[in-house]
Amino acid sequence: MNLCISPRGWLFAETAPDSNEGAAKRIIEAFADSSSRGILHLSTTELQASLPADFSFARDFGRAYLTQLCHTPEIAGQAEFPPVSPPTEGDLAAMVLSAPPMRGLEYLNADLLKEWWADLDILVRKEVQASGHGVQEYLRERNPLWRAVGRVSFHLAENKRDPDHPFAFLASYASRLSAQGRVQHLPLERALEEYAGSRNRAGLLSLLQPIHRAAERIPWVKEMVEAGDIYSPLAWTPTDAYKLLKDIPTLEQSGLIVRVPDWWKASRPPRPVVSVTVGNSTKISADALLDFSVAVTFDGQPLDEKELRAILESSGGLVALKGKWVELDRDRLAEALRHWKNVERTAQHGGISFFEGMRMLSGAKLEGDAASAIPQAAKEWVGISAGQHLEKVLQELRHPERVLDATPPGIRTELRPYQQVGVHWLRFMTRLGLGPCLADDMGLGKTIQVLALLLHLKHDSTARENPSLLVVPASLIANWKAEISRFAPALSMFIAHPSETNGEGKELDACGDCDLVITTYTMLGRLESLRQREWRLAILDEAQAIKNAGTRQARAVKELRGPCSIFSTLACWGAPRPLPAS
Repeated sequence: MNLCISPRGWLFAETAPDSNEGAAKRIIEAFADSSSRGILHLSTTELQASLPADFSFARDFGRAYLTQLCHTPEIAGQAEFPPVSPPTEGDLAAMVLSAPPMRGLEYLNADLLKEWWADLDILVRKEVQASGHGVQEYLRERNPLWRAVGRVSFHLAENKRDPDHPFAFLASYASRLSAQGRVQHLPLERALEEYAGSRNRAGLLSLLQPIHRAAERIPWVKEMVEAGDIYSPLAWTPTDAYKLLKDIPTLEQSGLIVRVPDWWKASRPPRPVVSVTVGNSTKISADALLDFSVAVTFDGQPLDEKELRAILESSGGLVALKGKWVELDRDRLAEALRHWKNVERTAQHGGISFFEGMRMLSGAKLEGDAASAIPQAAKEWVGISAGQHLEKVLQELRHPERVLDATPPGIRTELRPYQQVGVHWLRFMTRLGLGPCLADDMGLGKTIQVLALLLHLKHDSTARENPSLLVVPASLIANWKAEISRFAPALSMFIAHPSETNGEGKELDACGDCDLVITTYTMLGRLESLRQREWRLAILDEAQAIKNAGTRQARAVKELRGPCSIFSTLACWGAPRPLPAS
């Protein structure tokens, strides 16, 4: 592949038959569009690619234009800007002399370079305007390296040779990109020399403008500018370094580039936290009290008493901990630790409820919960996590599909894969004493899944358990009878409804040996014996019947006594609260 100049001054690529892969293909397509498109492509997309001398010449030309663009005063955030001035006649003549041997080289002169420059300038200004962003954002999208050219950077680095001043600060500016496509940073004091003379005064003022904007908003920057320290390398204490780290957003908003050590993440800086662990005991259920522990950790490792005392006695800011620099707000960490230690002492006399533990893990706020009393500012210094056994339970709740076979003995049908998942999930939830809401669409087999659950309960029982209660609309009694007879005949049932009994519910006392009692929402409100009896499960079909909490049938359902309830519905409005434990 060779770059050539036509008699009319156009650049085009001559290609060999095998030059249609990777970078070669991209370059060919760019120059086929126009000379300016090809030059822009070389100086952005192929900025660091290894190229032949003729293509490197065109790339250097484009790089000269983009460098001049980056140094143009006050265009950083503008979508429209005036034409970028071409190089001087002397500089253009030097470019002509530096051109490598290439086909059509005899057509190359200073006037042709001016035409290339003007065409490239028009193309870039059109693309910047079309992007809707300023010049710097456009260049960042083209190649992030160009974003730094012509801008001031604040550098913070570790200085391990000086224990009293373990950080170093330097303000620099990027004058250009090297031949290898690397940003060339120079100390800011060099800018005073490079921009010397009245001709470059506007350029110098534009370069320093972000520093002056930052000085108007940040006191320590203003002090450095007034003292002239901004132009010199400085040895900094941890306190000095922490000021810069905390002000990174403001510095960047002012137009400065900030470079800091990799260990600092502005969104989540390294810091010790009060680690609260909930549910590390082996018994996890809705009725169980979860164990609760508190420790101060860093990177997941607990701090010993000596380390904890050292950081709490420090002045805060940046503190060396376990060989690393960490952020520390001593007062907030101490406040968070004090709060959770009080909770821990209280919990040692019984623990916290399963539901309070779930709210703590989810971040939900409820008046009276342990997590709600802590001040908002101190919450950033707290990490709440599930213990080993609780985490295992939560993983199974999140991923019920991790089940091989949930088919119970006695079921007279083959469960589909999604029904296997549903049955496993129902079993798991009922073992925990939680009330699930099965909201599969019509026709997907909610009835089959509930019957499979009841067969599992029947098979798993080692002693006679209380029967389960099924509450349905009256129109569905016959459907449930038919489904039980067809798919789960091993289940014994009793129907508490006038269509099957004398309507007084006297036979209800004889249902003790049954697996399932079926009634309706209307009968549930009429028969107090249904509401006062202890049930193994309470199953509500078409549970939208109780979506209005103030209705008579909704109040009757809330009186049911049992460890948990299952809601079966065609659309889930949000399951009512689980039945209270007996």
